[in-house]
Amino acid sequence: MEYKKILTTLRRYSFSEKMRIANKYSRQIMSPKGLLEPDSLAGRPLPWDIETFVIFAVVAKEWQNNNFIGKNEKVFIEIINSILEYCPPTLEKCKESFLFTDFYLVLAGSVQYDIQEYYPYKLYRHNFYFSFVNEKVNMPALFFKKFGCDYKDFMVFSTFLWCAYTSGANISQSIYDYWLSKYNICSNALSISRENFIKQVEKFSETPDDYRYCLRPSYSFPFVVEGNLTYLPLPHLLMRAVTSSLMFRITEKDNDLANLIGKEVLEPYLFKIIKESFMRIELQ
Repeated sequence: MEYKKILTTLRRYSFSEKMRIANKYSRQIMSPKGLLEPDSLAGRPLPWDIETFVIFAVVAKEWQNNNFIGKNEKVFIEIINSILEYCPPTLEKCKESFLFTDFYLVLAGSVQYDIQEYYPYKLYRHNFYFSFVNEKVNMPALFFKKFGCDYKDFMVFSTFLWCAYTSGANISQSIYDYWLSKYNICSNALSISRENFIKQVEKFSETPDDYRYCLRPSYSFPFVVEGNLTYLPLPHLLMRAVTSSLMFRITEKDNDLANLIGKEVLEPYLFKIIKESFMRIELQ
């Protein structure tokens, strides 16, 4: 399938089916510790390509309601392969130049590096950040003012879903709805309407040529609301959404606060980790 035909193709399929197929393949690349190991990812749709698929799926407003059921699931694989093989114009122009490597590392790194982190470490780190208090900064108070709950609620909310998905358990619609309702402050904070999702895509990309490497709204908002339904097309982004993305949202457009947290919270964490690791540096 040609890359430029993806939007047209996806307009033939219902929104619920596009979200379902993304969720299915996103779950397949998750493990209790994060992503599957590289050897296990071989031959599967890769996370950043599924994320690009979701951008197309949300932007492509439906004029038909066909499904990916049965043999038609091959359409999803064709789209993923088209995304995988697509070379954006920026890279195409410098294929024969030494600049290709520089540009590729910047573009690919923006969508690949973060997701490969060991997520229990990220939860531990951000629990330290959002629990930190000294005479200059009170992170629990800042967090509650921004989101209306404690950070531990986000940890419980996301960890339950992560463990359920990676265990292979069948999460029924009733259980899913109950969990979103029980932690409605968290689920609402991590949700975005379809229309606002599209607005953010348009903000970060000029054309579909940019979709493969643009900033994804799903990094901060893994849940997409359409009508009266809340979808989770990319569960593998849950942990990014409740760690680094929450910190970004607290400090967004506030450089003074970002600098204060960097000095008073992030630095002590770094020193604490180095000290507790018994790291020794010997001069040669």
